[in-house]
Amino acid sequence: MTQRRKFDSLQAGRGIAALMVVVCHVGSFYGPKAGLWNNASVFRWLSLGKYGIDFFFILSGVVILLAHWNDLDVPSRASSFVWKRFRRIYPIYWFFLIPTVLKQLRVDSGHAADQRSPYVVLSSFLLVHIRSLAYNLAPSWTLFHEVMFYSLFTVLLLRRRVGILLLCLWFGASLFFPSPAAVSSEPESYLQMLFSPLHLLFAFGLLVGSLLRRRSGPAQVWALSSGLLIFGGAILLNAVSPQESTWLRLTGGAGLALAVLSGAERECLHKFHVPRAMVFLGDASYSIYLAHFMVVSAVARKAFELDQARHLPAVVWMAAMFAAAVAAGLAAHLAVERPLLRWLSRTPTGSMVATDDRSRSPDAA
Repeated sequence: MTQRRKFDSLQAGRGIAALMVVVCHVGSFYGPKAGLWNNASVFRWLSLGKYGIDFFFILSGVVILLAHWNDLDVPSRASSFVWKRFRRIYPIYWFFLIPTVLKQLRVDSGHAADQRSPYVVLSSFLLVHIRSLAYNLAPSWTLFHEVMFYSLFTVLLLRRRVGILLLCLWFGASLFFPSPAAVSSEPESYLQMLFSPLHLLFAFGLLVGSLLRRRSGPAQVWALSSGLLIFGGAILLNAVSPQESTWLRLTGGAGLALAVLSGAERECLHKFHVPRAMVFLGDASYSIYLAHFMVVSAVARKAFELDQARHLPAVVWMAAMFAAAVAAGLAAHLAVERPLLRWLSRTPTGSMVATDDRSRSPDAA
């Protein structure tokens, strides 16, 4: 069983997740944003694209376990795992982070004051919070959670039983912070960040990966449909709810995990074929995720200026923001991310480890 041949649905899922996040931020700039359209009703619906983050976390758990199943309890594989995660996450992330930090250092405004803190800048470069929960690159808040998950997963390679114990404790502790802030990009405390309920989505992904590895998951249409219905129902209830519900978010995540499991099982049975365009979108999903916010921000402000003279339907401006963000992410993937990953795989360090997590590997959010 090869991940590339049989689980293109997971890679396509990453592409869909990235597009959902782009939609969310398009809504945030057309919605309640000072100096722009300030259309709260639009934001209310488009903000549901935040569930793309949940999708990313579930997929991370699935793919990490599938890719490293045979490495569990094999300490000699730990350095390879750490190097793969490093080269997949950090270099292209720094490509977007460095110009963002340089711009923030030049801007003299109250909003950028916290972001100019040496602790915030250092935290952003390391993706480990140091004396502050702030960060420089807007989409990077999820990467702090990813790095925590990868760190604990590394223990599984060193000592599987200890790793399982630590992960269980981490997931268990993450049940005790149900406040809306704990599942947002701005937690109110370190404890909310360290034990966010969002981490349970990694657990869902690990469960899905384990079932896929054993080929014991449901492949029936009813399972796929049920998962999508649960996920869709959670999204709709969230749309009409006046306040964020952690348990509703986790219910939607459970439904999505079921859909991912049954979809991948059906792919294994050759029940459907994933279009190459969707696989390529998944390849570029990380670049889209990192690039989209700054592009949407720039296009939104220019579009608002134009809209003062040419009053066009809202869908036109939102489509322009969406298309520009996706195009920028695709360009960054082709021109920067993919060549960078190829170069890193040929470095002395990279040559000592397996290169099975190429640019199409769907294991980084």
